[in-house]
Amino acid sequence: MITLKLFSLGTAYSLLFINSCSKQTANTEQLLTGHTWKAEEIRVQQSDDKTQYYLRGGKHNTIDYDSDSLKFNSDYTGTYYYDGAMYSTQWHFTNKEKTKMAIEIRYHLSIIVYLENIHITSSSFKYSQYTKDLWPNYMASCTRTPNQ
Repeated sequence: MITLKLFSLGTAYSLLFINSCSKQTANTEQLLTGHTWKAEEIRVQQSDDKTQYYLRGGKHNTIDYDSDSLKFNSDYTGTYYYDGAMYSTQWHFTNKEKTKMAIEIRYHLSIIVYLENIHITSSSFKYSQYTKDLWPNYMASCTRTPNQ
């Protein structure tokens, strides 16, 4: 009798855990498209051995991302805002777990930016980012927060 109760309790917890994980995955797109995401902290390592650092409100920034933000629409389009300009984007997840993404930013020439290790909540959007389309190539660690 005790074994059956423990089995039933364990099964209930397992189903609850699986359900909450699937809700988290299902909510990734809702969280992503629910805000415009401004740059909060960005660290960049370029292939030419240059580094850049930005912290919103920081005193020792080596680059200015105060105007940098991303808007994701539910139809897989969006907008990249930087330095007073708006650029259209298209995006899609590249894995079923929704932890990897490709974003095409349409400057005068389009580039593809790859995001990996995506972790998103209602208050932060964190990821690593790289591109193969620019020289110098770069790798970045990014934290974004909702525009208020």
